[in-house]
Amino acid sequence: MSWPGGAAYAVSVTVDVDGTFGLPRGGDGSEARLTSRSERSYGVLRGVPRILAILAGARVTGTFYVPGAVAAEHPETVGAIAAGGHEVGHHGHRHRRPDELSDAEQRHELAAGLEALTSVVGKRPTGYRAPEWEMAPYTLDALAGLGFSHDSSLMSDDDVCRVPSGSGSVIELPVHWSLDDAPHFDRGGDPATLSAMWHAELDMARAEGRHVTFTMHPEILGRPHRACILERLVERALGDGAWIAAHREVAAHVGAS
Repeated sequence: MSWPGGAAYAVSVTVDVDGTFGLPRGGDGSEARLTSRSERSYGVLRGVPRILAILAGARVTGTFYVPGAVAAEHPETVGAIAAGGHEVGHHGHRHRRPDELSDAEQRHELAAGLEALTSVVGKRPTGYRAPEWEMAPYTLDALAGLGFSHDSSLMSDDDVCRVPSGSGSVIELPVHWSLDDAPHFDRGGDPATLSAMWHAELDMARAEGRHVTFTMHPEILGRPHRACILERLVERALGDGAWIAAHREVAAHVGAS
């Protein structure tokens, strides 16, 4: 794949803005741990603005995957994401894992999320990411028919590819747990170790001339002492000849190639 402007490779910064709906059972209200709820709120109210400032300073765009219920609850935050030129992608409605839902429940999550996000952002999202990356057959088959052009939930490749979706297909921008901040810090990891691992991935992506997606959460990487990981990642990628682009831009480029 050749990249715009003769870039050596491509990088996407993606942020999962789960809010309190990222808690167990889609934040259904049964979670009584106020500290856990407050941490999730911190991500929306403090972490997202800090990440937006970093991306604005580097003049690059990212993709923010947002549950519809989060957009309805925090329209100002989600509006600021869109106003910054970033992509707002569909991340379910109440961040409920598709593999734990019936087909009818999955259909509701997709439809309700589309309605909420379109209402807040002013345009229909074209990218999807399954909550907790647990895609189910019904949801994957429904994406193309609902007008989604790309997905970022699967791990069958480490470069952009196409996957079947119903009678059509969508462009897949693969993910992996090693390129996500949550598993690293869930195990008590330190920022320097994660940064070194992600920079090693940049080295390989550049050597192979491919695309790579990094995933972060505002309540994790939006913390002051961890935000430097994103700053250094973007600085290194730009200095290394990368094209840093939102998923919708990468999908459009690949689809036209």
